[in-house]
Amino acid sequence: LFSQTLLLANPNTDLLDFASRGNLDGVKKSLSEKADINFKDSLGTSALMFAANNDHFSVVKYLVDNKADVLAKNTSGWTAAVMAGARSNKLIKEYLEGIEQKIKKSQATAIVLSVIGDVTAENKKLHVGDMVLENQTIYVGKKSSCDIQVKQSLSEFTVRLREETVFAL
Repeated sequence: LFSQTLLLANPNTDLLDFASRGNLDGVKKSLSEKADINFKDSLGTSALMFAANNDHFSVVKYLVDNKADVLAKNTSGWTAAVMAGARSNKLIKEYLEGIEQKIKKSQATAIVLSVIGDVTAENKKLHVGDMVLENQTIYVGKKSSCDIQVKQSLSEFTVRLREETVFAL
């Protein structure tokens, strides 16, 4: 009994529990007690995922409005939108997919225009036409080069990466 009381006094685990049950006031209380809005359980499930999976739209919207990571995935690779879809929660699924699209459109992406020599990202050799996403790093080896076209929102520009360059998008 004592250990259960300790578990329930943790703002992060309380947040997951309240989100799962659709208790919006409890979610707000947990966040006011400094719970991490993107905290995940051992399976990588966040409060947003629990709320989406259990059809609690008001909690989903509140978490999204307060900067919950809509693109986060659990250990199975599922996002909150995928979880909602698997449970036939069409309203939540469509709402989250719309948010995902807005986020993805605002992020920087790059397409590889040319590669000479040893050029990698995420430990994979890059080829012409490959896509590089925001937060990925490109490594250009000795006697190598790479041209990429970077797009973000309405901006677009080309970058030439010379030998022994490390470029984080």
